[in-house]
Amino acid sequence: MSRRAARPLLLAALVLLAATVLAGCGQEEADPATRSEVGTGFQVVTVEGRRHVVGHGIEMQVPASWVTYEAEKEGTDGSTWEWAAGLPAATRPLPAGVQYSMGRPGEGVQLDTLPEGAKKLAETSPGFTLLDEGEADVPGAKDARFLRFERDLQLESGTVRVEQVSLFVEVDKGVTSTLRFIAAAGDWDEQMESAYDSVRVSLGKPA
Repeated sequence: MSRRAARPLLLAALVLLAATVLAGCGQEEADPATRSEVGTGFQVVTVEGRRHVVGHGIEMQVPASWVTYEAEKEGTDGSTWEWAAGLPAATRPLPAGVQYSMGRPGEGVQLDTLPEGAKKLAETSPGFTLLDEGEADVPGAKDARFLRFERDLQLESGTVRVEQVSLFVEVDKGVTSTLRFIAAAGDWDEQMESAYDSVRVSLGKPA
């Protein structure tokens, strides 16, 4: 069950995807192997048999079936580090995965305005349908928000209806990062939810 992104209102009472499940449960100490500094590049590490994406102050558990795509690179405007990981590219109808835009200290749009700007941009997508938005509970984060929507994505093989949850995380003061979880509509819960729910901020020197 998700800790964060709420479902549309008619389902909210059933699945309770709001940020309340872990309230009062305490936060487990991060393994030193999953810690990273804001400027530390991404890597995939295995801890007690589980694979984790680690870098830029965040960590997230990922399935064994996931692969990494192109090498990490600087964003077009120089305000982010860009990377992606997910199912193999040949997966149909869409290789579900996560696009990472990790903030640089003092650069780019920050959390107070980023979600609204991202929403306005998403609204221009063909077939845009807003599912939910609001605050997100990310352990270790100073603040976090989410935006959940569906849109039509045009591929060479045709149009695919996709569901996306954009997670905006204030990793550190002056550092806001965006993680975009994307899957074919109807597959998001099965393919993305567990990875989404495992996101946490684990700042510190790598082990």
